[in-house]
Amino acid sequence: TVVATDFVDMTGLEIDGMHVDLNNAATIGVDVSNTIPVMVMFTAPADTDPDTRYEIDDVRVKVYIEGFRNELEDETSRFHILEGNTYTKRMSITVPSSFDLDDLSENVDLLVRFNAQGESSVEKNFPLEIQKESYSLNLLSVDTSNVVVSGDQVSVDVVVQNNGNERLDNIYVEASIPELGTSRKVYVGDLSSDQDEEDDDINDATSKRVYLTIPRDAAAGTYDMVVEVYNYDVSVETTTRVAIRNVDAGVMPVTATK
Repeated sequence: TVVATDFVDMTGLEIDGMHVDLNNAATIGVDVSNTIPVMVMFTAPADTDPDTRYEIDDVRVKVYIEGFRNELEDETSRFHILEGNTYTKRMSITVPSSFDLDDLSENVDLLVRFNAQGESSVEKNFPLEIQKESYSLNLLSVDTSNVVVSGDQVSVDVVVQNNGNERLDNIYVEASIPELGTSRKVYVGDLSSDQDEEDDDINDATSKRVYLTIPRDAAAGTYDMVVEVYNYDVSVETTTRVAIRNVDAGVMPVTATK
């Protein structure tokens, strides 16, 4: 099937490996935050004059999704097309994150635009449904001291959110410095996928503080601190840097008496 356009004929489209019917495009479901490949196929239609073969310069193909705070788009570099030739262009586009969705899913359009020097733009749109993952955790923030003293405790404040479709039970947060062999785990509790109407104590986000003890014999230096939040369905982790210094030790003078 060929969909007629002005200076190009769009002949095929694949989104995330799935073929799209150009005449009757079915909605394609995609997961949040994924980068999906898009392949666009088109031809430069033949002219009615058999004695000439036209060429169009500065052609670009662009794919994009509108309506979100970040620009979600990809575009080819400029190229030229010759009458009668078939072309394939590959791009990719990042699907919006859970933060951008008000509901568990959202219907949007993937737009494909053809631009060329001296030609009117040609644009087609194809339906997508963006879906949150069933089980997903997000670390909203991790705050801790940049410099700590060996032998002391360092507090790690973590804010975690359930940004999936399903409620997550029995969540833990663990902070560790693998190089020093020290770690600490605390219980977070349960997180709903949104505000729980029946239980005010179960929300989609919460904060927790972990106290991590630094060994007294820890050598001064900079170490990786790993913060992981998990339950039996899903886990997420991040790494931050912390500097450890030693306490300056002095020698008390001895008082001599007769």
